[in-house]
Amino acid sequence: MPEEPFYRNTVSPEAVVNSTVEGVIVIDKTGIVQTFNPAAESLFDFQANEVIGKNISLLMPEPNRSEYDNYLKSYLQNRNSDFMGVLRELTALRKDGFLFPIEIAANPINLGTKRFFVVTIRDISERKEAEARRDLLHNITKIFSTSDDLEKVCPKVLQTICEFMGWDITFCWVLDKDKQILQCYESWHSSENKERFKEFVEKSYEIFFEKGKGLPGRIWKNGESHWIHNVVKDSNFPRSPFALKAGLMSGFGFPIVNSNELVGLIEVFSEKTIQPTEEYPFNAANG
Repeated sequence: MPEEPFYRNTVSPEAVVNSTVEGVIVIDKTGIVQTFNPAAESLFDFQANEVIGKNISLLMPEPNRSEYDNYLKSYLQNRNSDFMGVLRELTALRKDGFLFPIEIAANPINLGTKRFFVVTIRDISERKEAEARRDLLHNITKIFSTSDDLEKVCPKVLQTICEFMGWDITFCWVLDKDKQILQCYESWHSSENKERFKEFVEKSYEIFFEKGKGLPGRIWKNGESHWIHNVVKDSNFPRSPFALKAGLMSGFGFPIVNSNELVGLIEVFSEKTIQPTEEYPFNAANG
C-alpha cells in the first residue's frame, strides 16, 4: 500500500497562525489585511471581520501610519527596505483609541504569482513600563545623591514615585554617618490619606534604624534593594502595628548610593499584596 502524502497528517498553516501567541497579520502589497489571527484580535480589540479588507494603517497612529506605507512602497520598488525581517518598535492603535507600544516584524512571502507580507506583532507594554521604572529610579538616585538642595527636591521626587509607580506612601531615609543610624528625612502620600497614615508617618519620624534593623537597616546592611511581601507579619519590621492600622501590606526599598557609599534610601509601601518582578529588585546605580 502506498504511503499517504505527508501533508494529510500535518497541521495546516492556518491552524499554526491561529494558535500562535503573537499577533499575526497577513497583508497584500497595498497593505490590505488578508488574515487577522485571534492573538491580533486580543491585542487590538478588533474582530477579524472588522479589519480584513481594510488597510493595516487602521491599527497605527501617525506618524507610524504613513511610515509603514512608505516602507511597503520602498520594498516593492527596489526590494531594499531595512524594515523587512527586522524587529522594530512602533506605537499601535487599539479600537478604543488606546495607544500601546509594540514590537513588529514583516516578512514577504509569495503565494503563486502574488506577493504578501506576514506581519508579526508583540505587545511590549510591560517591558516598556519596566524600562521606564528603572529609568525613573535611576534618575531619582542621581537627584538625591548629587543635589545640594535636598529639602526642595525631596517632596516632589517622593510624590513622583508614588503617582508614577502606584505606591500609597513613600519615605526618604538619610544616613547620619556620625551616629551610624538611618533617620526619616521626608515622606509623601496623598492628602486624602492624611489621617489614615498619620500614626505610621509619626512613628517613622520618631524611630531610627541601625544596620540590619527593619527594612531600612536591611537595605543598608546588604547595599541592595529589598522586598517585604507582608510587613505586618515580618518579624524584623518594628513599625508593623502601625502598618496594620494603616492598612499597608507590601514594602519595598532601594539604596541611594554616591561614590559607592550609601547616603540614604527610598522606602515605599502599598495596601496591595505586590509580588516582586524583574523591574524592582535592582541595585541603584552610583550618582
